[in-house]
Amino acid sequence: MVLARINDNWRRYKTTIKQTHILPYKCVNEMLKNRPKSIPESHFRKLIAYWRTEKVKKMSVQNKKNRAQQKFRHRKGPINFARIRARLKCLLRLAKAQRENHWMKTLWMLLHICKLRIKSLKNQQLELSNPYLGKRRQGECDVTEE
Repeated sequence: MVLARINDNWRRYKTTIKQTHILPYKCVNEMLKNRPKSIPESHFRKLIAYWRTEKVKKMSVQNKKNRAQQKFRHRKGPINFARIRARLKCLLRLAKAQRENHWMKTLWMLLHICKLRIKSLKNQQLELSNPYLGKRRQGECDVTEE
């Protein structure tokens, strides 16, 4: 983690140097005149020579093209997209399980209410039929002959 931050800061520092002390000037002498005071002239000459090579220029152009083609730039900080995707999948699975669990609880509650209602209706039916037909035993049927 520490090395990653050092690397990031170093890259930003190089970018700042290139943008403020090299790109605005056409001539090497102007670049050397306006070099940062913290960098020795011999080192700055090597840096200018490196950044002016064809290989580095081609790489720079290719990187510009690649950045321009990106649809979603990574701006999330130290957490990469793979970790975010894994956490999101986990959260979605958890939400789905909770929905299914809620659905099952609701279903069981409805079944219980239906059973109670059926039992209540059976009791009401028996109470209403008792005064007219007398007491019946469970499973007994009325058979009428015509």
